Amino acid sequence: MTKSANKIISIAIKDMKHIQNVLNRLS
Repeated sequence: MTKSANKIISIAIKDMKHIQNVLNRLS
């Protein structure tokens, strides 16, 4: 359970960083 949770968290962090990069480019 912990391993899968870490995977989900790491993926979520990557997605958040990607979204921030896109927003920075748009603005």
